[in-house]
Amino acid sequence: MRYYICCLCISFAMFNTVFAQTSVADGPWGAGATWGGSSPGFTGLNNPIINSYVTVGSDAANQSLTFANSNGRTLTVNDTLIVFGDVTFNITKNNAAVTVGAGKVLIIFGNLEMGKNNAGVDVGAGGVLVVTGNITAALNNGVITGAGSVFTSGTSNMTGSNSGESGDLTALQNSTQFEEVAKYVNGEKEVPLPVKLLYFKAEVSSFVTLHWATASEIDNDYFSVERSENGIDFYQIATLMGNGTYDGLLEYEFIDEKPQAVVEYYRLKQVDFDGVSETFQPIRVETSSVMPKHKISLYPSVVENGQLNIVSDQSLYIHDLSVYSMKGGDMISVGNSQRSTDNAYSLAVDQLASGLYVLKVQTTEGEIFTSRFVVK
Repeated sequence: MRYYICCLCISFAMFNTVFAQTSVADGPWGAGATWGGSSPGFTGLNNPIINSYVTVGSDAANQSLTFANSNGRTLTVNDTLIVFGDVTFNITKNNAAVTVGAGKVLIIFGNLEMGKNNAGVDVGAGGVLVVTGNITAALNNGVITGAGSVFTSGTSNMTGSNSGESGDLTALQNSTQFEEVAKYVNGEKEVPLPVKLLYFKAEVSSFVTLHWATASEIDNDYFSVERSENGIDFYQIATLMGNGTYDGLLEYEFIDEKPQAVVEYYRLKQVDFDGVSETFQPIRVETSSVMPKHKISLYPSVVENGQLNIVSDQSLYIHDLSVYSMKGGDMISVGNSQRSTDNAYSLAVDQLASGLYVLKVQTTEGEIFTSRFVVK
């Protein structure tokens, strides 16, 4: 991904005969060492590329960035950029672009002015753009795209939408994905870390395939894949080794061939070498196309000892039981059902008079099963 972005930036720069300066080390924008030579300055900017952790104005001087009075100026963030003032593209010029890479961070403690026609902001998956002021584009024709997240406490006249999280700074504080960024914006932490987990999603075919990716890893020992049938009680079904410390995109995959219910919940737990762990938000997956329907049977079909047994060919979780007389009328109250094994229940029907009845079973997954039985 980084090679692809840089190639695009270089090609774009050559087309416009403008050299794009690239940061090479963590540090303040105005320091030459940050750029491996000389700083591009704070005004008249062309197409800077941020490949490290860079701050603008943390020393209370030169807190804003202003781009050249030209069309097609770009700002590309492939790591982390913190601006303690405004970022401004000339409002009379066209085709300005801000790109925040997958899992990367751009925080602007001020306004983002995108200029005139065809302005664009793109935030990659797992990336985040935070603007404490307004996001504007002249003529109201700017577009926001990407699978990342955008938070602003001001207003925005940009059209389109990102598919990640969005909202004001309150929504940022409530975000579990961007806890480090939220603390930094609140002044609670010195340095926000680039977002690690880009996505966690499932694909259902003849089995369930879980996909996830990280933008960077620090001391990552392994991932624990956990599953739950009710969204509350999770248990481990697999572990996948991590990649220790790595800066770059990594993709993972796990196949669950035997889900236990037509609705499953999956979540990831990441464990460091020192045992410190982080558990991510679960996802809900409908696995009805994978799971065979329950095959439920009753025995005995003629009840003489006051007990009816309900048996399934797979794990059974009953949400509701109803008994009706074949003579008609309302539901009949019976005794409590008792779970005898993972796939079986017993139901006390000793208070029922002799006759023919119908039992209706509704599972926790929403399946409904009916069957007749006789009480002697």
